[in-house]
Amino acid sequence: MSSFIFQIIGPEQRLIGEERMCLPDLPSVWSELIRMSWRVTESGTRMEVRDESGDVVIWVGIATARATADRVHVAA
Repeated sequence: MSSFIFQIIGPEQRLIGEERMCLPDLPSVWSELIRMSWRVTESGTRMEVRDESGDVVIWVGIATARATADRVHVAA
């Protein structure tokens, strides 16, 4: 298991929310990111996921994250 930091970034680089999770692999990180994207209501937001080193491993807009759900079969 690895630790990941999920950040929701709003317009003008404003940090809206942050959550740390331990997950086994990158596919499960994507699954959690997609689920989290459906809780975001503010337009123009994006999500960043950082690994234990602080490196960005995923950087995606909310709309793209939601659209990805159908392709990877993740329930909202």
